[in-house]
Amino acid sequence: MPRRGLGCVLIAAAMACSSLPALSEAVIPTKMNCAERATIVAKLVGYREEPEAIGLNNDGTLLEVFVSPQGTWTVLVSSPQGQSCIAAVGEAWQLKVTSIRPES
Repeated sequence: MPRRGLGCVLIAAAMACSSLPALSEAVIPTKMNCAERATIVAKLVGYREEPEAIGLNNDGTLLEVFVSPQGTWTVLVSSPQGQSCIAAVGEAWQLKVTSIRPES
């Protein structure tokens, strides 16, 4: 799996207003790596990447950020039907807490 990334801002903006098919067409012009979620997660575990952040879009699309201790990261987008696509990958992940979130 190549380790090159797309701009996080672009991905975040796309996720805020799009579904999985629109994301693959509008944001990533080249073919995305897609498979069943369990298959991709197993591959990410091989890179020592584990979930660090997770969010649910209004249409049920799941966005996850997997991060390794070495700082490599992968953004995984999954449909409610279990189809997942790697939306972005990169290096030098840093977790920065900028605000206090209210308790749920």
